[in-house]
Amino acid sequence: MAKGDLQYIDNSILYPTLNTVGLPHWKKWCHHVKQLSKKEQKEDQIRIARIARANARIRLASSFQGIILEDYSETSKNGYDAVLRLLLCYSAAEEVGVAIGTPVTRWRMLHIVLAPKLRALFKNAQSRTGSAEEDLLDYKPLMENISKSLKNKLTEFQADKTDDTRIAATVLRHLIAHGSLTLNSLQIRSKTSVDTINALSNELLFHAKKNFQTWLYCHNIIKEKDRD
Repeated sequence: MAKGDLQYIDNSILYPTLNTVGLPHWKKWCHHVKQLSKKEQKEDQIRIARIARANARIRLASSFQGIILEDYSETSKNGYDAVLRLLLCYSAAEEVGVAIGTPVTRWRMLHIVLAPKLRALFKNAQSRTGSAEEDLLDYKPLMENISKSLKNKLTEFQADKTDDTRIAATVLRHLIAHGSLTLNSLQIRSKTSVDTINALSNELLFHAKKNFQTWLYCHNIIKEKDRD
């Protein structure tokens, strides 16, 4: 397989401690919680609960194998699988960000291979009549629920000023969650588009796990030797 093939863009494979279904070092975290005094557990109960919730969402997103649909073509099913998986992965990343005190919108997910693929996806937004293609930024029906600050970041991304794929993830999350995105609007039925979105989901899970691992290390819950 050629270097940079989107089907194989999954950084967690290169980092064994992050190649987990749930959050990495989960047993060490649970052991740490058990070692806390009752007073310490009570003082930190909100964070403990949030980390448990984050782990559950990471496990769900990591375990997602698609949905069952009747009377849908295989290409449509693959497209819906990809966008729903992205929504699950973004939700998991959001919960991790809240738990460790670093919101997902402050993460940087630089990826020089994936970023151009996402730009191409956004540059081919299909009009509702199917008569024309235009950049996502100019496609008002899709962009009406996107904030001005996020539009500005997307403008920088589309202008090759940054390879931060987190921007693309946030934009797609808003489009999916607010119901503006259809498979036709970004032509998500094609294998290239599906692979691109699945690769972005992989990146979200990777950075969620890596940021949690870093948080554990900074709080002396794991040691340097425990990290990749």
